[in-house]
Amino acid sequence: MNNHLGLRLKLLIPLFFLAGTFALSLQLYWLPSYLEKGKTKFLTRQANAMALLSESLASPIHSADVAQIYNTLDRVLLSQPLWIGLSLDDIKGNRIYPFEQPSPLDHPHVHTMVHNVVYYDKPRAQLTLVVDLAPVQQDLLNEAHNLLIMIIFILLISIVVGIATQERLIRRPIIALANTASELAKGKFDTRLPRAGGDEIGNLIDSFEHMRAKIFSYHEELRQAIDKADAGNRAKSQFLANMSHEIRTPLTAIIGYAETLLDDNQHPADRTNATRVVIENGKHLLQIINEILDLSKIEAKKLDIETMNVSLFTILRDVESIIGLQAGEKGLAFHINYHYPLPFQIQTDAIRVKQILINLCSNAIKFTERGSVTLDVRYLCDCSHIEVSITDSGIGMSEEHLDRIFTAFSQADASTTRKYGGTGLGLSLSKHLAAMLGGDLRASSVLHQGSCFVLTIATGTIDTLAHGDADVRDQRQPKDPPASNRLLCGRVLLAEDTITLQKLVAMYLKKAGVEVHCVDNGREALEAARAGLRCHCHGFTNAGHGRADSHEADTAIRLYQTHYCLDRQCI
Repeated sequence: MNNHLGLRLKLLIPLFFLAGTFALSLQLYWLPSYLEKGKTKFLTRQANAMALLSESLASPIHSADVAQIYNTLDRVLLSQPLWIGLSLDDIKGNRIYPFEQPSPLDHPHVHTMVHNVVYYDKPRAQLTLVVDLAPVQQDLLNEAHNLLIMIIFILLISIVVGIATQERLIRRPIIALANTASELAKGKFDTRLPRAGGDEIGNLIDSFEHMRAKIFSYHEELRQAIDKADAGNRAKSQFLANMSHEIRTPLTAIIGYAETLLDDNQHPADRTNATRVVIENGKHLLQIINEILDLSKIEAKKLDIETMNVSLFTILRDVESIIGLQAGEKGLAFHINYHYPLPFQIQTDAIRVKQILINLCSNAIKFTERGSVTLDVRYLCDCSHIEVSITDSGIGMSEEHLDRIFTAFSQADASTTRKYGGTGLGLSLSKHLAAMLGGDLRASSVLHQGSCFVLTIATGTIDTLAHGDADVRDQRQPKDPPASNRLLCGRVLLAEDTITLQKLVAMYLKKAGVEVHCVDNGREALEAARAGLRCHCHGFTNAGHGRADSHEADTAIRLYQTHYCLDRQCI
């Protein structure tokens, strides 16, 4: 039954029990003790009064002055209303006062007191006093009742204060805790508990509030993760829809124009144009696939950055040679502004830097119909970074679209995808690559006015700086002759399990002037090396899936050739 009692009643039971125990102890112990102590004090006062009276009677008794004795005793008897009997006997027992013998009193509240009258240390008489204790006991009882009423009143006030204190400090916090727990059970994790004191209940509420905050934080993280996953799924679905267009368009062009090449009656100019279309669409398709693969490697943390000393101006000239042609085809101006001083060489991955810059500049040209694209280069010596700003006068973006341009599989909006194409991977990939190069990529834009992308990359240790165009011209070296003008000699061992690629690579190698020996996988390459095939070079593409791993075969061939002191080179 106790389990069905309310918290308030459970808290009141100890208070009422203590109050009842206190009242019972007052009635059984304190009240009789109080009455007895009051009676004792009263009798002590009467005894003191008899002692004073005895001293005043000692001289008259010694001189036998009866009149003096009577006057003293009558006066005292009249002044003491509770003295109902007073007598004086000499040492022999003869009555001195009063003359008549008083009748004996039979009353439960009558108390008789006897005191000797001493004169020079010799007893002369005996004074007998009869006192009525009834009024005294009644007065004591009234005083005790009044005191009990006051005590009970104070006790009731204490109970009320205790109840209010329990209500405020115990019941309300516990009820609030129970209500909050009920709200949490309903999924309302943002319900807060008021701050409590430093007692046990306060510690309980603080611990519960800490737990609620943790649950709320986990719930928010889970909700954000779900929202992010939903957004990612929607973006990937949109990406797949875009990719179906981006991949099918160049594939359709490749297949269609390749089929026209089979026509023997085709005009040579049309055949050349068809060949160029096939090559261009193939490169575009390869770029799409490379972006997807690079982003997948970044997400899997498998993309490696190869840092080495590279020429900053060589990177920029290579970008200018590519982007300048794109801008010219669209009738746009393209400029590179060098803000000196600039380092001659930086420590970075040149391929990835050019990949980022070409992607950013290509986007700027794609979204700019007229005007110019400008590339500004600065050296931030305080933080050892190169800053490259790509500014265009294109369509620009709103703040809403600007917030999500670096998210994979997303573009500004669907109309942008329909009009300009693209997979929505370039900017996300570029931002990841910038971070891997020790820098960052940020953007600002004004709708219908243009955009500005700022790339920063770490430079590493800088040796010398160029302070003007003259310094750059002095450092330029003659370019290598084109690869088509250089011929090689020797024998190459090529391992490739795809026959089409095997023939393609072999054809290019033979055009370069080398003898090619082809095998299908790494195991056959290892067997050929052991069989005595002497090669100046051996190379692996994706050979050996399901058979011998190409890396293991390459290692084995190197060891074999080293053991037999054979000339070799690995590609």
